[in-house]
Amino acid sequence: MGILKLNFLKVFLLGSTLSLSLIYNYNCDFWIRKEYEYYQLFTVLLFAIVFFVLSREPLKFGKVDIAVISILIFLLLSRASRLISFNEIHVLNTASLIFYYISVKTIHFKKEDFITYYNFIIGIGFFLSVYSLFELSGYIPSPDYFWNMLGNFPNPAPLGGFIAVVLLLVFNELLQKEILKKHLKLIVYILIAIILLVVLIKSASRAAILSLIVSVLILLLLKGVIKWKNLRYIIFIGLPILCFVFFYKGTDSFYGRLLIWKISFISFFENPYAGIRYGFFGVDYLNFQANYFMNGGTNQEILLAGATEQTFNEFLKFVIENGILGILLVVGCCFWILKPNTDFCNYIKRNSSIVSFSLYSVILVFAQFSYPLQFLPFKLILLNQIGLQKYTPLLLNFTIKVNFQKILFCLMCCLLFFASNYQYKGFKAWKEASELQFSDPNLSNTLYVFASRRLEYEAAFLSHYANVIQEKTPQEALVYYEKAKGLASFSGLYRKTAQINENLGNYKSAEADYLKIHFISPHLFLPLEQLLDFYNRRGDKKKSNYYAKKILETSIKIPSAEVIRIKHKAKNQLDFY
Repeated sequence: MGILKLNFLKVFLLGSTLSLSLIYNYNCDFWIRKEYEYYQLFTVLLFAIVFFVLSREPLKFGKVDIAVISILIFLLLSRASRLISFNEIHVLNTASLIFYYISVKTIHFKKEDFITYYNFIIGIGFFLSVYSLFELSGYIPSPDYFWNMLGNFPNPAPLGGFIAVVLLLVFNELLQKEILKKHLKLIVYILIAIILLVVLIKSASRAAILSLIVSVLILLLLKGVIKWKNLRYIIFIGLPILCFVFFYKGTDSFYGRLLIWKISFISFFENPYAGIRYGFFGVDYLNFQANYFMNGGTNQEILLAGATEQTFNEFLKFVIENGILGILLVVGCCFWILKPNTDFCNYIKRNSSIVSFSLYSVILVFAQFSYPLQFLPFKLILLNQIGLQKYTPLLLNFTIKVNFQKILFCLMCCLLFFASNYQYKGFKAWKEASELQFSDPNLSNTLYVFASRRLEYEAAFLSHYANVIQEKTPQEALVYYEKAKGLASFSGLYRKTAQINENLGNYKSAEADYLKIHFISPHLFLPLEQLLDFYNRRGDKKKSNYYAKKILETSIKIPSAEVIRIKHKAKNQLDFY
């Protein structure tokens, strides 16, 4: 009885961790969003310690566990190697996931515990859906101007992906034979499924809808509801439906993804061995895109290009960021796990593993066209599902006492907590400095200096601090802007460095920055106008006239009064000269 109560407590803690990760997932307010990053980190660490302390059995690892931990360590080292430091929030987040996964391995669930856990996730999905529908109906104000429904995600697409995961678990429950005997339970699950489907459809995420269709089909095949011999007929009938799902909103999104994948694939050959390092795709992609359009690009590609930070394909992102070394690690782990004389086939046949296989499929398909692993809730669901499975434990020649394991684990978590708190205090100083910037400039400056020692790899802080000191010490501000450009990439940073370089007389650097802004999004007219004005200020009429012609030749993607003004300005210049 005590074990059952303990397992229910662990289910509750797993569900609470997932719930808090959703609550702290996103907020449109800048300061709240940044603080939530630390809250997520502290939450994962806290629950990792609690899980480990509550464990009563020795820690045992199978091949899959070693593979997961090895990949997480590789990602941590990959990012830290480019930063040449471990003192960075994303490095610390990856380290916390390693400890979290180790703690999950101390949880040993039976079949009924898995059912409770899945129901907990369904409950979380239900409340998230209700919250999202309240947003959609206007009862809860949406924090974003462009989207009526977010569900604590930055846009509806990842919300749709999360709902697809929960819907799969709902359909799994509806496929249980005993549910037909429990009419109330059946009605409840049908109602939950309807609500979740409404949110999924309203999210308009084609990737989420496709992932749900594929994963449910896999679930039906593995459970024997659909025979394998009938699969070809289902594909024949379902293919037109899938094509409709993909293209009913137009083709720009699809071709935009193809352009991103094309540019990303070309960029792979610039850093083929170790990649650009984990988490740096969003930093380097705009440079890749700018270089691509500097050397050409079709008019259709120019209109499709945007200042994106996502690959919309997690597998391609992994390859670009981690290179051949990352590929070899994953392939080596797969061969090691799946080599002969393992219990993999028996593992697949168990009912819980059918759910696992279907759950992996919904995330994997969604990851082909979106970016679920950029959000902690998806990471936790995936790590929980892998970690909670029972694998054949590896035989070791030594043993470590359980109490010593707990002490060692807690000490390491405390060290990570200390490092995280070190950064968090820097964030609090930064926030307070910003609030005191005008009321108490001296204290504000002291706090900024304090924060600069702790947040040296925080791009948002570096650019913010550079904004503060730009007027008094432009050269120092330029250093901070340049460092921020190595940690984040958006046109605003290049615009700042272009202006400072021009004011300091570094005209070649200023020209390079203005050109970079243009080629990042070559369909935009404002960067072209900035180039036009820059060459006019420099007295270079040949180049200014070239960009005046460029403005007139560039196709208009979204008509506006501002675009018309810039085109008139370019025409007037050419008429004058």
